[in-house]
Amino acid sequence: MGFVPCTPQEAEIRRYDMKAAEVWAIGAVVLLDANEELVEAGADPATILGFVQHASGVEPYPTKGYVALADDEKARFWLTGSSDGSAVATPAKANLNQSYGLAVDSDGIWYLDLSDTTNTRAYVHRIDLEQNRFEVSILAANRQAAP
Repeated sequence: MGFVPCTPQEAEIRRYDMKAAEVWAIGAVVLLDANEELVEAGADPATILGFVQHASGVEPYPTKGYVALADDEKARFWLTGSSDGSAVATPAKANLNQSYGLAVDSDGIWYLDLSDTTNTRAYVHRIDLEQNRFEVSILAANRQAAP
């Protein structure tokens, strides 16, 4: 689908060790596992540390992940949205002040899932009609505390 990856706004960036053999695209939703190693989240992630700022295995730190933390409401991110994972959705005023789920397309790119109002993870604060994207924060119940 080729969505534009997540762009952080007002988010702290931290570096973490990544779990061996992890593969993710830039902007992936990530969390820390029980060993405090960075892993990509699964579908409908209930726990979200933040969004990784580079693809996995990138030099000069191929075993590290730089993460824009979703640790409070001030940490906001620009995401594209879709209803079916195949086309970028045009934001509408009706999307403001609403909560939606997060999903990942077949290329490993995460996006705001406008069809998911049940497993909500992100709250829409603003929309950008020129770039077709949504400014979101991660809901408090889904934020993983950053060590």
